[in-house]
Amino acid sequence: MLRASSRMEEDAGEVEAFLVRHGLDRYTALLINNEDGVGSSLESLRLADDATLTEVGLPQSARQRLLRAIEAPAEEPERPASQPGAPQPGAPPGRGPAAGGARPSSADASASSTPRW
Repeated sequence: MLRASSRMEEDAGEVEAFLVRHGLDRYTALLINNEDGVGSSLESLRLADDATLTEVGLPQSARQRLLRAIEAPAEEPERPASQPGAPQPGAPPGRGPAAGGARPSSADASASSTPRW
């Protein structure tokens, strides 16, 4: 019983997070507390159509936005932006500025061996 309850809470949290991401968080309680279970999980929400969402009581603009969000491909988790000097995908390990693997050109070598006064 405890597992089912925590799973229901987890599902409701996922639905709430989805609605927040799409600017529809004001309808969280309406969907999650629906007796037909429309917002009981993301899976249930994805099965909803315009008629079902109308029955739930969502206004037309919210229904349209929700249906577009449901139909959109699943979002990929954000990746941290690559940092300057970080190895690029496909680059051999140990090469690049961060690893000290950059080799100076002959012009750089001659300039660095000549003192600047």
